[in-house]
Amino acid sequence: MYVFWNILLLAAFSVLSVSPATAENPDDASPASQVADSTDSKAVFEKSMQKARQGDVKAQHTVAQMYDNGIGVPQDDMEAVKWFRKAARGGYAPAQNNLAQMYLNGDGVRQSSKKAVQWFRRAAKQGYAPAQNNLGWLYGRGDGVRLDDDKAMNLHRRAAEQGYAPAQFMLGLLYYNGDGVGQSYKKAIKWFRSAADQGDASAQFVLAVMYANGEGVDKDYKEAVKWFRLVTEHGLAWVQFNLAVLYRNGYGVVRDQVRAYMWYSIAATNGVEKATQELSVLSKTLGDFEISKARAMAKDCMESSYRQCGWD
Repeated sequence: MYVFWNILLLAAFSVLSVSPATAENPDDASPASQVADSTDSKAVFEKSMQKARQGDVKAQHTVAQMYDNGIGVPQDDMEAVKWFRKAARGGYAPAQNNLAQMYLNGDGVRQSSKKAVQWFRRAAKQGYAPAQNNLGWLYGRGDGVRLDDDKAMNLHRRAAEQGYAPAQFMLGLLYYNGDGVGQSYKKAIKWFRSAADQGDASAQFVLAVMYANGEGVDKDYKEAVKWFRLVTEHGLAWVQFNLAVLYRNGYGVVRDQVRAYMWYSIAATNGVEKATQELSVLSKTLGDFEISKARAMAKDCMESSYRQCGWD
């Protein structure tokens, strides 16, 4: 029986999801994230800067974000740090979280994990979920603080219980691996599902793998297909490879060698060596017309950013 890609190899896939993030909660979204075009962005920057100079911490944070991302103004890490710091000193938790991220990455400021911890901690004490999750991540690695699995677990849990998807994913990962907590696939899948339902790609992928392998749940290939399909738009090569396996064997879908070839082809294009090997084997069982059709489908799928992939 084919065993789908092992979740323990997830590190290479999920690094963006489990490392500290600058994203805010929806309630904290600034005008910078809602700008539609360059004309609007310049107007938003000028209006925000006016308020920022008057001491409005939310406006200061918006100005910092716009400098950080080059929206409405040339990208400038040092200016971003300047305005994040002003808002952070004013007690604005999202700015404290983002200033910590700047220190952690060394963007516009000398890298300092210890200073990152200080600012993450200030925001976490205000109950700001992203900062709680980020601080937990540092405790779990012993970066800027002494390694402490219990503190890491508690911080991730506090953020997860607020409905913060990255923390829910992280909590699921801890339960899966038994890091700082008793190992439990059932608890892991509970938290992965909570994050996946919010559109977290990492959680959707892991959930698909767990259903395919029957970890913490009854093996259910149809459910695995459901979650693999949801995450395909992110262009993840191992998701594509696993979809090929599902179609090739008829697991949760109608057995379809042409679609299997299509997904192997896409995965191979995206660097999965195993997919290249499987293509060589599968091509011996297909005719020229079928191979040509599969390649055309793969081309359409990739050119549509994985939105038009011949789903049933």
